[in-house]
Amino acid sequence: MAAPTILRVSLALALAVIACGGCDDADSVVPPAIHDPGEPWQAAPFAIDPAIIAAAEQTCRDPRMGMMPKAGIPLVLADARGGNYLYLKFAAGGDEAECFVQRDANGTLTNQGGGSSSGGNAQPALAPTEIQLGGSGSQSSGNAPGQTQSFASGRAGGAVMAIEIVLSNGRSIQASLNGGWFAAWWPSADSASRAAGYDGSGTLVGTWP
Repeated sequence: MAAPTILRVSLALALAVIACGGCDDADSVVPPAIHDPGEPWQAAPFAIDPAIIAAAEQTCRDPRMGMMPKAGIPLVLADARGGNYLYLKFAAGGDEAECFVQRDANGTLTNQGGGSSSGGNAQPALAPTEIQLGGSGSQSSGNAPGQTQSFASGRAGGAVMAIEIVLSNGRSIQASLNGGWFAAWWPSADSASRAAGYDGSGTLVGTWP
């Protein structure tokens, strides 16, 4: 599966950081740079201030919102890649939820909606290189009429260290990946058509569908 050179470089850098996690020299482990959520949207996720993620989670769990994660369902990852939007994924057992949060010029966070599903029982374990694309969809921004955000999320086996999602328009993006869950959002109505998983050496090990 071909992908733009820029994406390959970002995947390589992400895998290099993962590989260095086992280095003997602690000085060689460089923490990720902290970005501002208001930077222009980019195809690869980036790290932001954990305090912003914590505040975004509180915004998603606000009981005044009609759609929010059920109590006890933990946040598994927050996908930040610019545009002043965060996509939060919650999951536990067979229960899942997602929530979009927008930050305005004053730093105020607003819940822009999301969804949830309940599967009851825990999902079966995946094979080490298996990828499953689960929830996906699009929504229009309430504060910016005419703008659309789309998302996709799923699960990956333990041998998968990086996920590439290819959209229906052919564009490739790198997903956030944590604890066997992956997710990504992008500013268009294009759908996720396929996904690829890579191991720690950058070798393609799994695909979906």
